[in-house]
This record gives sequence, C-alpha cells and structure tokens, in this order.
Amino acid sequence: MKIGDKLKGVITGIKPYGAFVSLENGTTGLIHISEIKTGYIDNIYNTLKVDQDVLVQVVDFDEFTQKASLSLRTLEEEKIKFLIATVSQIVD
Repeated sequence: MKIGDKLKGVITGIKPYGAFVSLENGTTGLIHISEIKTGYIDNIYNTLKVDQDVLVQVVDFDEFTQKASLSLRTLEEEKIKFLIATVSQIVD
C-alpha cells in the first residue's frame, strides 16, 4: 500500500474524531473527521454509518504498524475537478 492508492473498505467503528475502516487488502485505517468531507461536520454519526461501504484514498501509511490514514475528502475534490473540466469542455 502506498500514498495515493484508492481502496474499498467497510466502516467498522465510529468515534467523535473519525471512522475506522477495514480495507479490502486486510489492513485497517482511520478516516480522520477532517478527511471525511470539505467543510464542518457537526455530527459524524449522521454522516457515516458502521458497515457502510466506502472508497477511500490513502494519505499516509505507517509500515511499522500497518495502519493507514485515509481520506474521503480527496476523492470528493477529485470528482469536483473532473466535473468542472468536463463541463468546460462541453461549453467550449
């Protein structure tokens, strides 16, 4: 696993500071609350659910502990950039 990888996973636990994810490659990681989406999250429990399937991007990986820091936000921003580029091509 390396930074930038996109992996499927399942949320296994939620705490006020983030969500724990079991990844398809057998490792685990944490989506810190600041990496869930752009903007303020008032209540993480209304945003994510245990057993929810997610597609995440690796933003950091500790080879010693085999734990990953994950992001949903970076993929959200990637989708927005793609949509803007697509719309601007259609308009041109």
